[in-house]
Amino acid sequence: MKNKIKYLLSSLMLVFVTSSVVSCKTSSNQIVINKIKDQHQHKWDVFLSQSYVVELLDLVFQNQEQKTKYIASQKKLDKDYFDQLREYFTYANNVVRSYSYDSKQPFGYQEFSKKLDQLFQENWLWALFNIDKFKFVLYGESEQFIKQVEEANRDSQKSSVLVGSFIKLKTNLINQYVIYQTSKNETYLYLLTSSNNIFKITIDKTNSKTKVELDQYTYAYETFLAKPEQIKNFDFKKYAHVTSLHNSSNATQKNLFDAQYGGLPLRLTVVDIIKK
Repeated sequence: MKNKIKYLLSSLMLVFVTSSVVSCKTSSNQIVINKIKDQHQHKWDVFLSQSYVVELLDLVFQNQEQKTKYIASQKKLDKDYFDQLREYFTYANNVVRSYSYDSKQPFGYQEFSKKLDQLFQENWLWALFNIDKFKFVLYGESEQFIKQVEEANRDSQKSSVLVGSFIKLKTNLINQYVIYQTSKNETYLYLLTSSNNIFKITIDKTNSKTKVELDQYTYAYETFLAKPEQIKNFDFKKYAHVTSLHNSSNATQKNLFDAQYGGLPLRLTVVDIIKK
């Protein structure tokens, strides 16, 4: 009888200890999950507090309810969306697009192209929040072909050394921004990052529904890549002005402006996204 009692007590103690260990492990896991969620929320709070984000949201949305609803929809995009985007970029990034024709398009090209357009035209806030996770590659403009082929090749090699094969931004924080209104219905928002890369966002209010698009290209002057400290001499407001005029087919002022900083800026495009 005593042996049975001892066995029963031992069994109960084992169950208690096992339950305690499982409970402790579950609690620890929950603490880690909550900590990750808190860090993610804090990063969103910091991002949304940036002046350019506040002004951008005010430009796009007419009231606080619309703004709050949109922000909530962007925060819901999770790891699965990252994984999907990686596939979309593999088959339909701008480099692939430039070499794709109707008869020679990669599998899923058209569908994935639409998905990437959706990212930059509908989920632009999420894209800006995760801008430091995008991978960019040097992608020359057609104006480069004005030069002799040999000179263009030398310039391309030199540029590749400066920027590397691929680049990623170190942070999603923006150092400077300029809002430039070209007409009653169209506004450009130019962003200058801590890495001296320039981005452009277009806000179009031509129709009843406001359209927003984050440009898939980023620009960087070689002068500031080679000597970052010289960015203090960069007239970003004038850049926004002459670039907007250039978009209106007036290239003279833009060319003169570029000449002050070593010529036409390098152009890079998004080719991938990597979650840190």
